[in-house]
Amino acid sequence: MELLLLFIVNLFLVSCNADVFLDSESLHSNENASFPTTWQEQLRCAKNYNSSTARSAINGLALVRHSYNGKINTENQRSELLEQLFVDNADIVMYSDSLNFEIVSLKIIRQKAQSMGVDDPSKTLKLQLDSIIKVGMDILELEWCYKGKTYYSTAIASNEQGGILYDHIGHMIIMSGNHESRAREIKSDVKAIKTRSEGGGVTERSFVLQNDGGYNIWGNLVWEYTISCSSFFDGNGILCNRSMLALHDSAVGWSCDAKIQTINGELGSSKFHEFAWGHAHAYVLSVSVEWNGVGFTISGGATGASGSIVHSR
Repeated sequence: MELLLLFIVNLFLVSCNADVFLDSESLHSNENASFPTTWQEQLRCAKNYNSSTARSAINGLALVRHSYNGKINTENQRSELLEQLFVDNADIVMYSDSLNFEIVSLKIIRQKAQSMGVDDPSKTLKLQLDSIIKVGMDILELEWCYKGKTYYSTAIASNEQGGILYDHIGHMIIMSGNHESRAREIKSDVKAIKTRSEGGGVTERSFVLQNDGGYNIWGNLVWEYTISCSSFFDGNGILCNRSMLALHDSAVGWSCDAKIQTINGELGSSKFHEFAWGHAHAYVLSVSVEWNGVGFTISGGATGASGSIVHSR
C-alpha cells in the first residue's frame, strides 16, 4: 500500500411492495460519557497513557508536558496561527498503513506528495481548519516523546465545543484495538396479518456492518460508519420489501465514505435479494467508495473493504 498521506441502523418494514434506500453523510453516535469533554481533562487522560501498558495502545507515543498560550484574541492572530501550523518544519503524523505511523516534518509530507504527483494534502487540511478555528479559542503547546525523540504540536481547543479540536499529532493518533468493524446477520420472523393468498408471515433477514471505533488520544471520534440492510420475504419466500442504510461521518483531517446498493432481486417476484456494500477511511485524503456495476471500488490510499451478501427466506 502506498503511504497513507497525513492521513440505526435499520429502517424496517413500512409496507410490503416498498423499496427504501438511504445514503447519508451524517452519523453521530458518540454517546460514550466516559470520554472527557474539556481540554484540561483530555490532557490529564492523555498523560495517563504514559505507563508502559497504556502506551502500547498508541505505539509508544507519550505526552510529556503542555503549556497554555492564552486565547485567540483577534482575527489577525487567528490568521497568523493558521499559517504557523503549516510551516515546513511543523511536526506531523504520517501513516505507513492503517495502524503504523511516523512523526515527520510537514516538508517531508509535501516532498512525498510531489514525488507521487499528487496535490499537497496539507492544503485541504488548512482549508478545513480555517473554517473551524475561531477567535476566542484556546491555544496549547504540547510536547511529545516518540521513539526516543521529542516532538511538538500546537493544539486548538474550546471547552464549549468538546475540548481539543485539533493538533497535528494527538488528533491523528488512533487508539489501537477500538477500530475493528463488527458485522452481524440476523434472521427473524416478523409478526404480520396473514391472508388466504399468503403462505405465512413475513420473514426478515438483516445485515449490519458498523465501525464506531475511530477514536483519537483526546477521545474524539474521527470517523465512523454504519451499513445495514433488511430484506423482507412473504410466506411464499418472495421478496416484498427491503431497506438499506449507509451512514458515515468524519472529523477535520479525516475522510470517510460508506455505500450500499442492490445488485439483484426484484420486489414481488424474486426469492432473494443480493446487495453490495463498501466503506473506506483515510487521513487528509479525500476517499470515495464508487459503484462499478457489480460492486464497489475503494479509492487509492484509503483503508476499507467491500463485499456482497445474498438474503433469502
